Amino acid sequence: MPSNTIRFLNSFAGGLLLAVAAALFFSSRVGADIVLPRDPIFAISIGHLFSILSGICLGVALFTLSGKPTFTRAMVIAWLATNLAAYCLGCLWNGGHSLGGYLGSFSDAFGVSAATAGIMAEAALAYLVLASYFMLIGLWLQNRRVASGDYLKISCPSCGGHVTFASQNLGQRIPCPHCKAVIMLRKPDLLKMTCCFCKEHIEFPAHALGQKISCPHCKMDITLKESA
Repeated sequence: MPSNTIRFLNSFAGGLLLAVAAALFFSSRVGADIVLPRDPIFAISIGHLFSILSGICLGVALFTLSGKPTFTRAMVIAWLATNLAAYCLGCLWNGGHSLGGYLGSFSDAFGVSAATAGIMAEAALAYLVLASYFMLIGLWLQNRRVASGDYLKISCPSCGGHVTFASQNLGQRIPCPHCKAVIMLRKPDLLKMTCCFCKEHIEFPAHALGQKISCPHCKMDITLKESA
């Protein structure tokens, strides 16, 4: 799955969770004086349930939007979406016909019918479930490609930050993810140095500068650096 698609899914999921958190919080305040059905799973008022869910959704949304997509962020979204889906199935198992029956305060707050509120909630939940698991699969595949060598790594000539990219993107120009300077994705330059112990030549990629390794010839520990 392309990185741009994963970033879109991550950003949209975070924005959707922010909207859900705001809607649930507003609904819990507006519906405070309305007699609503009690939650059939935890046996608490719908208003209290909405307040709790609002806080959880807000926390997950801020975590999701705080950086680039990672396997951990996708896992957190998948955890929340899976638990919400399990809760909805539990409501249906306990006699509920749709989520709309438990969204009376949401209907009153935003002026929509219970059926429409139920459809909106189910659509949002479906997106969160599908997007989170698609992200998990996409990020897992990316990690496998990196491990198998399908990804290359170069150093940004402007800031020195490491940039990892798929080999099929060679030749493209992109903004550096660290300093935003435009760079060309190219094969890593190989640097050369002479081992200070055995005087044999060693070649290594530029991004490995400063790393400590065992010399492939004499096995002594050396630090990779450019030749003077």
